[in-house]
Amino acid sequence: MKKEYPDRIEIDNIEFEKSQDEIYLELQSYLKKGDVEEFLEEKKELIEGRFWPSKRKSLAVREFNMLNVHSKWVKRAKDRKETISQLLRELEQDERVRFARPVYFRPDLKYPNGFTFDDQVIVTLEEKTRTRGLQNLFKELGAEVVEGPKGELGRNMMLLRLCDDKTQDIYEVAQKLAESKAIKSAGVNWIQLHSGFCTIPNDSQFSNQWNLLNIGQAMPDGNTATPGCDINIEPAWDISKGSPIVVIAVLDSGCDLDHEDLSFHYVQPERWYNAVTGSNDPNDYLGHGTCCAGIAAALTNSLTAQGVAGVGWHCRIMPIRIEFTEAGILSSLNWALNHHADIISMSWYWDGPNSNIDLKLQECFNADIVMVAASGNYAGALPDNIVYPARNPHVIAVGATNENDRRCTNLDWTNVWYYGSQYGPELSVVAPGVHVWSTDRKGVQGYDAGDYFEDFGGTSAATPHVAGLAGLILAYNPTLTPTQVRTIIENTADDQVGDPGEDTSGWDKYMGYGRINAYAAMLDVQTNHPFSPADVYIRNSLSDTGTEPYTGGSLCHSPDIIIRKNPVINPQAAFADMIIDPGSDNAEIGNDNYIYVRVHNEGPVASDIHVRVFFAPLNTTCGPDLWEYIGQIDFYNVPAGGDAVSDALVWENVPNPYPADHFCLIASIEGFGDPHPDPAGISNSLQYMDFIRNHNNICYRNITFEDVLPDTLFATNFFVGGIAGDTGKFDLRIEREQLALRAKIGLKLPHSLFKDTRAHLDNMIEPAEHAMKSFRYFELGKGRQSTIRNLTFSGTPNAACLEVKIPSDVKPGEKCILKVQQVLKGQSMGDFQIVGKVVDPQKTKYIAVRGTHMVHQADCEALEKTDRQLWVPFESLEDARSAGYDMALDCLNQPFTAKDVSFKLARKILHFVNSVELAEDLSQKVRDTLDIAYLEAQGKGYDIDFLDTARKILETRDEVGRFTTLEEIEAVEGVDLNEFINLVNAFKKSNW
Repeated sequence: MKKEYPDRIEIDNIEFEKSQDEIYLELQSYLKKGDVEEFLEEKKELIEGRFWPSKRKSLAVREFNMLNVHSKWVKRAKDRKETISQLLRELEQDERVRFARPVYFRPDLKYPNGFTFDDQVIVTLEEKTRTRGLQNLFKELGAEVVEGPKGELGRNMMLLRLCDDKTQDIYEVAQKLAESKAIKSAGVNWIQLHSGFCTIPNDSQFSNQWNLLNIGQAMPDGNTATPGCDINIEPAWDISKGSPIVVIAVLDSGCDLDHEDLSFHYVQPERWYNAVTGSNDPNDYLGHGTCCAGIAAALTNSLTAQGVAGVGWHCRIMPIRIEFTEAGILSSLNWALNHHADIISMSWYWDGPNSNIDLKLQECFNADIVMVAASGNYAGALPDNIVYPARNPHVIAVGATNENDRRCTNLDWTNVWYYGSQYGPELSVVAPGVHVWSTDRKGVQGYDAGDYFEDFGGTSAATPHVAGLAGLILAYNPTLTPTQVRTIIENTADDQVGDPGEDTSGWDKYMGYGRINAYAAMLDVQTNHPFSPADVYIRNSLSDTGTEPYTGGSLCHSPDIIIRKNPVINPQAAFADMIIDPGSDNAEIGNDNYIYVRVHNEGPVASDIHVRVFFAPLNTTCGPDLWEYIGQIDFYNVPAGGDAVSDALVWENVPNPYPADHFCLIASIEGFGDPHPDPAGISNSLQYMDFIRNHNNICYRNITFEDVLPDTLFATNFFVGGIAGDTGKFDLRIEREQLALRAKIGLKLPHSLFKDTRAHLDNMIEPAEHAMKSFRYFELGKGRQSTIRNLTFSGTPNAACLEVKIPSDVKPGEKCILKVQQVLKGQSMGDFQIVGKVVDPQKTKYIAVRGTHMVHQADCEALEKTDRQLWVPFESLEDARSAGYDMALDCLNQPFTAKDVSFKLARKILHFVNSVELAEDLSQKVRDTLDIAYLEAQGKGYDIDFLDTARKILETRDEVGRFTTLEEIEAVEGVDLNEFINLVNAFKKSNW
């Protein structure tokens, strides 16, 4: 098809001219990097990537081509006579080329630029238009709707893609779509080829955050900072430290998702977005977005006391990797809008058409989202001009200043004439934009070799300062509108601090309203915009009404943390009755588990609520040093006086809490003005006791359930001790109910708890015949309560064990209830509860043997040879495996699937199968392992049958490289996994 692209295009009052030399190539995605290089070498008579008219243009092209494997910005080879259209057609005849396009440029821009469009069309529908009626038109034009997040551009907007770009003219298709009465507008999806990031990175080192606290530090360029030329953040943090409820969407190159100073501040992964792929993986490909995110809201005042401080302190980050196409920017903004972003930070510029983007910015503004963008870095080339989207009237345009409160010029950055913080009529405020320390993409792939960059700069650096300040403001008063937030920031900025020739009284085009002053802004909010804080709480028990301090009984029995082995279809209905404790399943090791949280708002106004969930191994204190993060939950607009139930928080691949047997779950919640309790200041056990009783924003679920058989012994391993770094004395108290009152109960405690002290026993004895090297053993006397007093604790957890002998005359359904409590100065530090429920031996399907890590079918003959005292019943094989038990080899002769083999046993089998070289070796290993009697018992030509199976298994393995799961072996054609059991049994006597 003959395609002719216009020489000039005017859209949104912007004129684009077609280059007569430059070409954009989109190559097939299946090509590897070497294939691309080979293609370019083959085509060097037609196109080339060198000899650009200027060094600046060459750098812009090189940056684009380095970052894009399958997209290339090239130009006509020297001495070629064809027109650009003829050259495009010749290139598209190669099957390795998806499409070729001309490159357009804007003559009004004084820096290298380039634009083109891909194989997509952005369509805006007329109101009440139904897309179903347009399907025939789309089909006729050879276009299809782009599904998924990449195609979600907003209300009445859609993205179409050509089915076969080589036989169609994308520009012509867009024009024909625009002619439809059902379509308001249609246009090609413009791509900006030159970088849009407003950063000026240098290589010098700098280790002080002068931008937050300027005390006259020496700068890496030899200059000296002027004290006080900072954003005055420290006193501002005394008024507001931000809130995880406030979310700053960083639309940028992505973020380092594993960075130690950022990962805890990201929203849930399902709220991340990559506009390039349409996925939830916005990993940073450049480092720019990671730097911006760190300035806005890096983890501040962390327990590890390392890294950098973010302006927004506790605010969270929504990482979004943008794509520099019109559709990519639209879908990124739309994602932030639809996923509860409060602030959008944009340290980049877009030189392409903007009418569609203007509409999306208006939509975000109407949804009360504060938007902040960089004013640009090309003041020398574009004086009196603010870049887009910063010049949009709904966006706060931010310029950059240096360590002396002067507007950044080329002398602050790279001493190239065209650089400088852009100024103009739309400029709002300025903020630090040179020598700024921030988080960096980890390792050598970032701006610096480490995890932090000491010299981030440009208006890119200035912008997230303002985004972070907006976060502090909204955390104090979430009802403020974007206009109010902007007015507060502008009215409290420090005026006339810059160059007297530029920074005149009041607003001026060089510094806007001035350099931001965080403390003045927070004083304004505190004085003129008061907000009644929320009062949110989560209960320690059913009788807990949220009153502080909590004076009830158990601290471990929260009815508001619920765990299930399988997801609940409608948790809001299932757990809505707040006067009932729905109970919890025991966490299943190695599997995904599902956590639900109930929250309460006793405040005078509705509030969003943020929840963090942690786990710790079963212990009597649950000190913060033992907490491990699971995830977070968000509630929106919980009404005053109301309750709410969360959707499932998936606890993926639950770890083994060894040497403890079970888990404690901890939930911490925050509402506006009612923050998460901060454990950072806890240094001793008394402070910890005050912490858990004086805060109604935190609770524990420290209760476990066991199925037990008559005439067996069940044991629970747990930890006792104090807070990290603390020492002292405590009592250990055990209370019994129901069946526990007549069960024989023993307690093993390590010798370290008796260091330099003499314990006092209350209703407890220490039988001499049970003396052990590692533990001291105690038997509980009759009665409801037994206590060991005057034990010694240190900051290191101590492993202990509780053993319960279930009588032989018990009946199914009876419960053995024990509560273990650590007591300090007469008050509980923490506790946990064990509930053993007697099950019917006749209905038990699987029985594990404690100490062997093997589970048998209940009718397995080999089970009778084991010690009955050590039997542990399970309803299903899945339950046994999640508790860490392997399927006994004696029981694997029955029909089974790969799912019936435990993870541990599967790893052993896979390791062996992946390590042998020949099928004969596999068969011989089986022969060597088995004795003659076993071979005779097999009968039916064992060697031949198994050798054939072994060959099939290993042939497949050699094709795929190696097996990673037993399911892969099960899928081998002609292999029955129940035949493969011969291999499993071959190792019955092996020394694994």
